[in-house]
Amino acid sequence: MSKSTSSTLFSPIYKELEIVENLDIDSIASQIESIGFKCTRCGKCCRGSFGDNSVLLNSEDLDVLEKDSLKADFVIPMIDFSDMNGYQLVDEDGFVHTFGWMLKRKQNMDCIFLEKDYRCRIYDSRPYLCRTYPFFLNEGTLEVCECEGLGKSISSEAAKELATLIVHRKSVELKDTITIYEKFLESGITLEEKDSVALSEIFRIIVHDTKGISEFMSDRL
Repeated sequence: MSKSTSSTLFSPIYKELEIVENLDIDSIASQIESIGFKCTRCGKCCRGSFGDNSVLLNSEDLDVLEKDSLKADFVIPMIDFSDMNGYQLVDEDGFVHTFGWMLKRKQNMDCIFLEKDYRCRIYDSRPYLCRTYPFFLNEGTLEVCECEGLGKSISSEAAKELATLIVHRKSVELKDTITIYEKFLESGITLEEKDSVALSEIFRIIVHDTKGISEFMSDRL
């Protein structure tokens, strides 16, 4: 795929990336300081009983987890087999394809790294999504998820550190998206949508990421 074709296809992503890379960190930090935030260690964002706690991983998250020998046992394909009204992307051989990775969860849907006291077992290696929660960027605008820690005092220094992480996270996510789909298009693989497939019917999952293509056996989920 030529660079001009790639630029046209991913134009909206490139535009958002340009916006993100030109954001004023001090302005984002000021917004965070005005909103206020301090983690209360309630663990609700890590528990399945309080909503969607899926943790999607970017390329830098995966590198850290792999370095700490955590990737093989605690990272799974970014796919939701619980949504029976959804669909899966399937190739001509019937293999399910997905684009990216996420943290594994326990049977009760709590994060695999959540301890009984609601502390994170890999706190120093936790993914960017966890580091920046409850904040995220949407087309360059700071947005906030529901969280008990909102409204609490935060120092200017902590707000700026958090703002820097938020902007960096979004930049990495956008760059990852471009790289993953460029590699997919270059592979020539054809996929079709199929009504949501039961996990018991799936043997092999093909995962596309920034490094290429990986095979994941469903019995590891």
